Amino acid sequence: MVTDAVVFVGLTTRTNIKGVEALKSFFKQEVIAVPTEKVFHLLSTVNYIGNENGCDSSRACGSSVF
Repeated sequence: MVTDAVVFVGLTTRTNIKGVEALKSFFKQEVIAVPTEKVFHLLSTVNYIGNENGCDSSRACGSSVF
């Protein structure tokens, strides 16, 4: 999930910490890894709606990052 200041990347069995580290070289924003244990994709539960606001179902995501 890309915002103006931060890129949130879901940590899953498909995207591990090495993948998150690789993404840091592509974005000028801070890149934050978000453990996603209960959903397949981070964007299945969290969406950026602009102006520093998001729509969050973090209980479904299994993460307290948001």
